[in-house]
Amino acid sequence: MVRGYHAKRAGNAAPHPMNPNPIPLSEDPVASRILHVAAALLCCVGFALAILLSVDYPLLSSRVLLHIGIGITGGVAIALMRSGRKIAAATVLVWGYWLGVTVVASINGGLRGPNLLNYPLILVVSGWMLGARQTLMVAVLTELVFIGFLVADIKGIIPPSDFENRPAYLVFLTAIIFMTAAATLLARRGYMAQAAEAKKVATELA
Repeated sequence: MVRGYHAKRAGNAAPHPMNPNPIPLSEDPVASRILHVAAALLCCVGFALAILLSVDYPLLSSRVLLHIGIGITGGVAIALMRSGRKIAAATVLVWGYWLGVTVVASINGGLRGPNLLNYPLILVVSGWMLGARQTLMVAVLTELVFIGFLVADIKGIIPPSDFENRPAYLVFLTAIIFMTAAATLLARRGYMAQAAEAKKVATELA
């Protein structure tokens, strides 16, 4: 009896503020929409950039292969979503994206390169899909990467950025703008819907 009582109390307890995912991803429509948009965008943009970069670099060069890997990451996330494994899809998406961006930045300018624009977007997407704990982990690791880039920049290890392929950078910047706008607008839409529902319930109770 005591055991059952404690189990019931534990089941009704409020989510801990540091719980990595207090609301299941499958039950959060805002996070689910962000996951769908981010996975599709990552897949399309990764392969598109690989095709554009293949004009200036060999197909098996590190720059082209890295963007192919980023596109594959988005494709794997889409496949996991379709199989109902949204948490796994979000984990693959965030960490695969972060790793790909970090490697690309390390060979394309480091702190002086354009790829740093990806990190704030990764944090926003991670916050919605994976919760506080993993997002803080992403933030800490990103700061460590920045410190590494700073040291490498001082020692002249990282090569300068290459801006010769202008269409590739246009696609890159367009994707950043679109995904940032999508995450912001989807989050606002979800908040407004919840606020309207709460107002409706309060009115009915009154």
